[in-house]
Amino acid sequence: MAGVFEIADGFIDTVAKHHPLSATHMGVPGFDHLMPDYTPEAGEGFHNDVLAAYKDMQAAEPTNERERMCKDTFIDEISLSIEQYESREHLRDMNVLFSPVQSVRSIFDLMSQDSAEAWENIASRMEKIGESLDGYRRALDVGRSEGLVTSIRQVSGTAEQCEVWSGNGDNDPFFDSMIAAFSASDISDDALARRIENAAHLATDAYATMGEYLRNEYLPDATTVDGVGRDRYALSAKGYLGAEIDPEETYDWGWEQLAWVRSEMTKTAEKIKPGASIAEAVELLENDPEKMIKGEDEFRQWMQDLQDRTISEMDGIHFDIAEPVRTIEALIAPPGGALAMYYT
Repeated sequence: MAGVFEIADGFIDTVAKHHPLSATHMGVPGFDHLMPDYTPEAGEGFHNDVLAAYKDMQAAEPTNERERMCKDTFIDEISLSIEQYESREHLRDMNVLFSPVQSVRSIFDLMSQDSAEAWENIASRMEKIGESLDGYRRALDVGRSEGLVTSIRQVSGTAEQCEVWSGNGDNDPFFDSMIAAFSASDISDDALARRIENAAHLATDAYATMGEYLRNEYLPDATTVDGVGRDRYALSAKGYLGAEIDPEETYDWGWEQLAWVRSEMTKTAEKIKPGASIAEAVELLENDPEKMIKGEDEFRQWMQDLQDRTISEMDGIHFDIAEPVRTIEALIAPPGGALAMYYT
């Protein structure tokens, strides 16, 4: 019988095989050239592997406290995965922040570009986007046939993202940035350059097709209701928090926190300009040249300096920060993404 750690380690390989984007996020090598299979059949295959791992871990006997903790945590997480699959939420997994449409695009922000091999991986992934999104559409179609759909607001927003990334608007296609980045690199390989260019065009076409599908086929079936209901909300919250919550209690707490934030904003406005309201302080910050950061590049650099300075000031004083996590790269999401900073 396999031991606790052997089962847990093996499951990492299972996740990487079924979800190569997760492998890249986790730093598991060997999967950076692959895209996920979002078809219903692939989802069922992963679910079966999850059930098998769950059964194996239940039967495993921990030999020490570390193994006991590993087993308990593993079973908690796997139980959640089983519950999520059986809820069939994956058949309507679409939103403007974190769903397959965004995951497939954003993985290129994380991938290495420092070698020919890295660029081969990028080209390979761009070539596979069409197939990956086609499988995703198949899953969404099954959801539609069962009446499992997302809201008009989410569908419209996701379609707009597809249109932006495919260059259907004021911006160049996102994947043209891969062509430009390779051209600006120190790598001289004409064949690879042609492959990257062709792959980028395929990826652009794939997102254009996805946007058309959402607008013309999925949107008519979408629901006008934005709310998801108590049960779906509780399950989603459990996925993010790793714990069960009382939605009503959490809702009340949220209003308390909002009131606290409002009071802090009022105090801050007073510091910016004595006697000023929040709106007046905002207007001052937006119009006073001395308090402005002009342009994306300056803002990104200001955020980068803030992260670097904060790490330096906290390390060894408030926390001991390990060297591998001392480096943070401040980035601004490309057009079509969330209007927020993010970090790698």
